[in-house]
Amino acid sequence: LYNLDASVNIIGNSNPVTYSVIPSLPSGLILNPSTGQISGIPTKPIPANIYTVRASQNSGCFRIQTYSFAVVCPNMTINGILPNGMADVPYSASLMVVNSPIFPIWSVTNLPNGLSINANTGEISGIPTVAGTFNITITVKSSGCTTSKNYSLVVGCPMITFNNISIPNTAVVGT
Repeated sequence: LYNLDASVNIIGNSNPVTYSVIPSLPSGLILNPSTGQISGIPTKPIPANIYTVRASQNSGCFRIQTYSFAVVCPNMTINGILPNGMADVPYSASLMVVNSPIFPIWSVTNLPNGLSINANTGEISGIPTVAGTFNITITVKSSGCTTSKNYSLVVGCPMITFNNISIPNTAVVGT
């Protein structure tokens, strides 16, 4: 939540003051025209900009003040581990994002065949069809902000054993 008090003190009369600002404030922020309070929840990052607030009375008297501020992304981080999986065995792992503004969208590169990520929850699930080590990148986007994290996902092979490991030392011709 962002708050900036841009109100004025008036000495000499008690006439009401009306506030305005140029250029328009970033999306999610508003100026209360009666109090001079700038507040709200910014919805996307923007570079630093200069905003001019004008406090004026009906008599034509006014005062202006400039403010400079930027809207920056929070320090989003992806938390969680990806446990090893096994080929042809159901797999599920959930990750979470910390400090995401709102409604994160998840994506991933280089997942093994058979696995996918839920774009809304960050859950990776499915049945991997290939064994190996996969270097994947998980990305989260939210309100114009992005963070990524690299993982190494190991999909192993199931244990394969022969049923009969004892063999006779010789074989007889014709039998």
